[in-house]
Formats: sequence, structure tokens, C-alpha cells
Amino acid sequence: RGPMADKHSGKGDEFAELIFEVTATFFRFRAAGQLFGFVNKRGGGTVGFMRTLATRGPTTVSDLARMRPTSRQRMQQLADELVETGLIEFIDNPHHKSSKLARLTRKGDVHYRAMLQRMRELGAALSKDIAETDMRGATAVMRCLRERILPD
Repeated sequence: RGPMADKHSGKGDEFAELIFEVTATFFRFRAAGQLFGFVNKRGGGTVGFMRTLATRGPTTVSDLARMRPTSRQRMQQLADELVETGLIEFIDNPHHKSSKLARLTRKGDVHYRAMLQRMRELGAALSKDIAETDMRGATAVMRCLRERILPD
């Protein structure tokens, strides 16, 4: 260990380990998510996209892309897939003539709620021996780091 090792120990080392774990876990969750229908075949977050519409209401594809570090084109591809399956629809935007709003269809709302229930069941099974307070703490840490790294 050289002289720089001490400058990066403690919280810095723990942060690095957390990032490695989050990344490894993300890829496993994404693979499992494809099996459960939470993620499309190209890795797009179907359930996250639909969650945003369920919680925020009708939203433009450009706004959806700005909420994530991704391109508008990638969000448009995911939106088009969801339109094809009847889970979302585009409606007129009263604030912008050429930029439509995406919203959940009735079928999409039912599908989203079913996915959310499956996710809760999966989460309960995976975390059966982890204290609920630990789960809340992990969520709070991740939320805090997310907000600090690239603020919305």
C-alpha cells in the first residue's frame, strides 16, 4: 500500500464497494426483470417507464428522457413498443402542438399494477431474512446518492 491508500480509505472505499455491488446487482436484476416482464429484450425499463406515467401522469417522451440519463430516441423506442402492445397511448399536449403526451391506457394501468405486485412478491421472497429497517436504510442511501450524483 502506497502513501495515497490512506486518503481513499473509509467511506471512499465503502462507496466504491457499494458501486461495484449496485452494478453487479443491477445486471442480475435486469436479467431477472426480462424474465418477469419488468424489462424489455433490449434492456429498457418497462416497469420504470410505466411507473413514471402512473405517478406523474401524462408526460412527453422528451421529459421522460430528461428524468433518466438516456436519449430521447431510446425513450421513444420504448414508448413505441408500449404503444404497440396497447399499454400506453399518445394524446394531444395542450402546451405543445407537435409534442404528444404519453399516458397509460386502462390495459396499461392494470398491467403496471400486476407488475408492481409481482415485484413486491419477488422483493418479499428475496429479502425474507433482511430487516425492513435495513431495506429502508438501503433505499434511503441509494436515493441520497442518486440525487447527489446527477440531480434532476
